[in-house]
Order: sequence, then C-alpha cells, then structure tokens
Amino acid sequence: MTRTACSPPEGCHHCGGQLIGRRTAYCSDACRREHQANHFWGAASNAARVRAGRCEECGKPGGLEVHHKEPVWDAIEYGKVSCAHHQEGLIVLCKRCHVTSHKKLRGTYREEPQCVEQGVLL
Repeated sequence: MTRTACSPPEGCHHCGGQLIGRRTAYCSDACRREHQANHFWGAASNAARVRAGRCEECGKPGGLEVHHKEPVWDAIEYGKVSCAHHQEGLIVLCKRCHVTSHKKLRGTYREEPQCVEQGVLL
C-alpha cells in the first residue's frame, strides 16, 4: 500500500495513528474505509452516490454518475490510488447533467430552447 500525497508521513495512512498488532497501513477498519472512500475510484464514487442520493444539479433521483469537479484528464488517475478522488472534489449528476458538464468543458454546449410555439423559438 502506497501513501497518498495527503497521507501522514508515518503510522496509519489516514490519521497517522499508531499501527497495532498485524496492521500495516490503517489503525482501524473505520480509517481504512474513510481513506478508501477518498482515494480509490470505486469506493469514492460509491460513497459519493450514497452521500448525494440524487443529482446535485437538477435533483433527479436514480441513474447517477460521479463527476470530478476539476477534470482528471489522465485516464490513469481513475485506476490508481489518488487524491483526485477526495469527496469534496466529486459531484453526483444524472446522465443528462453529466453530459452537459462535459459539453461545457469541451466548449460544445449550446443552450437548449426553453419554449417552442407553433414551430417558432421563443
């Protein structure tokens, strides 16, 4: 187990506490879960979905996806232990809001018409 950039320099990888007995990375199961929920993509995305419970943009429940607030352009970051997966850097979105956020990042987003009456945009 490697330390992350935010890990204490010694002891428990999450809190820096003393490692007792056969423990080699975390002082408790609670510290292990908390650390993984902020550094391992699978655990972090699951924790974010549970935390939010619905789209944080439009409020729609279900079909939720997790999005990094700050883009992680390097695909390798998703598969490794990384501080890029901290909960405060993640937002939970429905599919539509997630696609819209990526279009805005790429500069290809166009506002959809709000009202169409008799074939004329208002």
